[in-house]
Amino acid sequence: MDSTAMEQKLNSKAAALTVLSEELEKCRIERDHLKIILENKMLHSTYNRNYQLNYDKLVSQLREENKLLRLEADNLRQKLHDAQGDNQVLRTGGFVKDCINTILTSTDSKEELVKNLEIIHSKYQQLKLDFGLLLDDKQELITERDGFRNKIRRLNYELAASLKANKNQSILDIDSILFENKYLNERLQLEIAEKEMIKKTNSIYQVYVPYSFLRIHQMKKHLFYIVII
Repeated sequence: MDSTAMEQKLNSKAAALTVLSEELEKCRIERDHLKIILENKMLHSTYNRNYQLNYDKLVSQLREENKLLRLEADNLRQKLHDAQGDNQVLRTGGFVKDCINTILTSTDSKEELVKNLEIIHSKYQQLKLDFGLLLDDKQELITERDGFRNKIRRLNYELAASLKANKNQSILDIDSILFENKYLNERLQLEIAEKEMIKKTNSIYQVYVPYSFLRIHQMKKHLFYIVII
């Protein structure tokens, strides 16, 4: 495997980081959207203490939000599955081993390959750092989004309590909404577990890189010894 192929691998990982950045932007948009919904519900809750709300419209809005969240969770799961596949190829497809074998068996361009591999390793370290920062930002956004979901859930209880005070008003179906939210939370936990699997795969991949540089160092010493003789 020559340096061009290794550069293509790095470009593939950079593209994966771009996709993750887009996913983070979607999470930010969803967070802002939940903020607006929460603020609107708080205003409605204050207004409901004296006036009757259109609860059917509120339930329909919440269900629509749950549908959007479900679609977002499915999309995120597919992205994580694709990323896991890329890492599996790197781990089991012999990418690092091929690099090492190419360096050890080449007779014409060892110095050039060593230099290119050092550059690629530096780029890989930077990409890994950026990837970790993006994952941290994503987790922070998910935590904040869950906080808004909990606030909305408590607000639903408050709306249901105020609704019970008016016996002429139909009962809000909170259970069905909570069930949908529970389903989304379970899906979210599954995505987090898959993300941890990807982290473990990356750690396994990282083990091979120092080994390759050790072999390169040994090869340099051997070549230096031959030149002296």
